[in-house]
Amino acid sequence: MKTVVLDGTPFLFPGAGVGRVTQTLVETMAQQLPGNLSLRLYARCLRGKTLRCPGLPMTRLRLPKSLEPAMAKVQLIERLVPGDLYHATDHYLPMNHPHNAVVTIHDLLFMIRPNPNFSIHAIQRRLVPPFVKACRHVIVISEQTKKDVMKHLLVPEEQITVIPWAVDETFFTPPEITGFMPGFLPVSEPYFLAVGCNTERKNTPRLLEAYCRSGARSPLVLAWNPPNDIREKYASNKSIHFIGRVTEEQLRDLYRSALALVYPSLYEGFGLPALEAMACGCPVITSNTTSLPEVGGDAVLYIDPENTDSIAHEMKALEESAELQDALQKKGYEQVKRFSWKKTAQATMNVYSQCLEEK
Repeated sequence: MKTVVLDGTPFLFPGAGVGRVTQTLVETMAQQLPGNLSLRLYARCLRGKTLRCPGLPMTRLRLPKSLEPAMAKVQLIERLVPGDLYHATDHYLPMNHPHNAVVTIHDLLFMIRPNPNFSIHAIQRRLVPPFVKACRHVIVISEQTKKDVMKHLLVPEEQITVIPWAVDETFFTPPEITGFMPGFLPVSEPYFLAVGCNTERKNTPRLLEAYCRSGARSPLVLAWNPPNDIREKYASNKSIHFIGRVTEEQLRDLYRSALALVYPSLYEGFGLPALEAMACGCPVITSNTTSLPEVGGDAVLYIDPENTDSIAHEMKALEESAELQDALQKKGYEQVKRFSWKKTAQATMNVYSQCLEEK
């Protein structure tokens, strides 16, 4: 029996995309484990609520990030949670011997579009490259991320496996009734939806400008608490609604009742909101760059995320065509079928088997 130890730290923050998908991946693998493989979990962080995965032991290390170099030096993780292979599920582990590890790279935002206000990006630029280069194998979630890892981290192609994310098909489902509208919304008609908003790579300020320029009659709902200057700028526009952060259940209901998700991101390692929206029957308008065409296929409307008029034009075109809305919805359902957590889990365990055989 071989044991793989997975970093469950993302579990502590289930509201984030990486947290949600990591938990789903581990739970799915636990359901289809071969008889010669066992999984263990550990998490390292002072913050966050410990979540349990049924049937898998979890070791929680409540230590500050500043102690991670010391953790690596004394092999704390390896001593407290012994295993035959380790899986760094989010870019990095404080290990003394990374050649016993598999690492998942979700994106290289910290290298390609670093935010000087995010201290974590500076830490990642220092720690991630040498760790990844020393790992036994690298998992990436898109062909785009594979290209980025080969270019920026100089990892050879044969050491990389592309294993895309998926959506929970039992949770992200179409509405059961036509014309469904969540009770918590300040609108009662179909709307354009924006999620994962920020003023940097998510490109939300340009989306707001494009919406105002489009002449669209449908409201714009943003699951976002914007900076004061943006809130004040659009305070007089009664068609723009900032509803703040939402729960996963509320997010699903937003997808179900939206006219379309508008996701003009400048950089993605995958683009999970586009897939979630399609699974809920929501048409998608998204960027023609980075990994988003891999996720959207021919089932979405593509825009140039750096061209305000491009975004405005597609929003207006979609609003005015019920036929286009129906076509995108049907194509979206088919596109989602290409992604499966069972396939993702099996492909991940295949990487484990390959690495364990090589040891």
